[in-house]
Amino acid sequence: MNVRYRADVVGSLLGPPELAEARRAHAAGEIDAREFKRVEDRAVDQVLALQEDAGVDVVTDGELRRTHFAGPLIDACDGLEDKPAPSRPYYGPDGRPIINETPRSVTSRLVLRRGLVTEEYVYARGHTDKR
Repeated sequence: MNVRYRADVVGSLLGPPELAEARRAHAAGEIDAREFKRVEDRAVDQVLALQEDAGVDVVTDGELRRTHFAGPLIDACDGLEDKPAPSRPYYGPDGRPIINETPRSVTSRLVLRRGLVTEEYVYARGHTDKR
């Protein structure tokens, strides 16, 4: 009996340690943007191949270029700065306050400079035959 199961990738895939180290080194100024991009591209190539080998019909770049879920918005938008926003407590199920630390602030009108995931999509599309 030949049974076909559908598989979709939604969200992030775990990146390799080399990518985490390159991200740290780039932030510290130990490697330049070109070297970081080379490591990042290689990591994306690996997750594309992993999904292809697993038989996934529609593949993603695993969101490996993102530092967190809102990264593309922050990187593509003017008007956001890396400074803490004023915190407001909210309350947990036990009634105790929880402080929500927001690491970025809206400092001027938000203006989208470029597409949020255009670079991610174009790169992935050029490195796989899958959808």
